Amino acid sequence: VTWKVPTPGTASLFSAVCYYFGRELAEDLGVPIGLVQSTKGGTYIAEWTHATGGTCTSMQLARDNAPGADGRLFDTKILPLAPYAIRGFVWYQGENDSRDCAAVYYNMLQGLIAEWRAAWGEGDFPFGIVQLPFGRTPDTQQAQLQAYLTVPNTFLAVTTDLPILGGTALHPANKRPVGIRLAIGARAVAYGEAVAPVGPIPDPVRSFVRGRTVVISFTNVGSGLVTGSEWQPAGAPGPFSLAGPSGGFHPATAKIVGNTVHVTSPTVRTPVQVRYTWWRDGRGNLYSAVRIPIEGGRATYTRLPASPFFMLLRSATVGPAPILL
Repeated sequence: VTWKVPTPGTASLFSAVCYYFGRELAEDLGVPIGLVQSTKGGTYIAEWTHATGGTCTSMQLARDNAPGADGRLFDTKILPLAPYAIRGFVWYQGENDSRDCAAVYYNMLQGLIAEWRAAWGEGDFPFGIVQLPFGRTPDTQQAQLQAYLTVPNTFLAVTTDLPILGGTALHPANKRPVGIRLAIGARAVAYGEAVAPVGPIPDPVRSFVRGRTVVISFTNVGSGLVTGSEWQPAGAPGPFSLAGPSGGFHPATAKIVGNTVHVTSPTVRTPVQVRYTWWRDGRGNLYSAVRIPIEGGRATYTRLPASPFFMLLRSATVGPAPILL
């Protein structure tokens, strides 16, 4: 195996997301960036780790992940690379696990990160997660968000706002924004740059219900919450939906108020759950406004998208803190 300089011939055989990721880092840092691709399409997370994820509750669909294949691809495609000196890993997977509950994927992703880090013995090296873009994977998206929030030294590239080719493919046809968002996260986490690593993240501790209105607070708001980008229209933030005690989500309307979003639905008198860009609701248009130099300073990135999320809520006056699942 030899290192290859990217050309139209060599790059066409390589991951486009990784190419744009590496190019952005190289232009920002002013040094060559080496990338090693170890991939296989259509796989389960269980094939990449020996960690177990437990089972879903009776209210969720449980199924066996890749029976008989636990850890196979870790043993054959990841472990042989150790202890080659690396700066970190990037992980882009999850469609095959989209029917499992969030807890199973979250537990396995936590375990995967720990197992890969242990194999190198370099401590908690940076680990980037590309959050899945496709609308049928909400539990996986939620688990990837939760891993970013709880596992140290990770970064998250949100992709839900990006157009899907023909509306039916699994991933955005334009890989450049995915790679750039990954690189921005790596610049913050791996290289210590003072740039926003991710767009708006819901803050469950400071979110609550006041009457019929859900007030969602966010962290990572940059210079403020905004809607609209080159990929999504401006206007009211969304799509949001609400559910009451009896269950069943209903479309909701929202507006930005400072660093919060206020959400209401005429059909939900007592909201207890809220979700954003969930299932097939649509592509989100909520962003943080930022000014991040990219492409070696030749351009500026001005929008980082909010992650899809689901949250249990509390009253403004009583009740336990809300839970981001």
